[in-house]
Amino acid sequence: MRMQWKVGLVAWCVLSAVALGVMPRPSEAGERHAGTVLSVDMTRRLLMLNEIGANAVRRTQAIRLSPEITMLRSERDVFATDFDRLYPAVPMSLSELRPGDFVVIEMGGTRGEATTLVVTLQAGS
Repeated sequence: MRMQWKVGLVAWCVLSAVALGVMPRPSEAGERHAGTVLSVDMTRRLLMLNEIGANAVRRTQAIRLSPEITMLRSERDVFATDFDRLYPAVPMSLSELRPGDFVVIEMGGTRGEATTLVVTLQAGS
């Protein structure tokens, strides 16, 4: 009886390990970065981001922007009557992005480029 219990436990552990190895990881589904824009090189489509990562470690990261990137600015609608739409997203261009803006960037695609960029707080506001 005791041997059957051990065999069952080992089988369960092996199946669990296989199942966890097959499940998609968050980085495979697309990374997300958030931080303050340090600089933007429009010709090379490169953004330098000051990001605070795990354990409050600050790091500077170069992020390549996809040519088909979706850029949005989240602005508060002070006259909103629908509380689900307090911060509607307004389309913006790369030329409107400024150092000091706080952004949330979603990575994707096959080349590891940013596919979505949302400015949540503009510099000086």
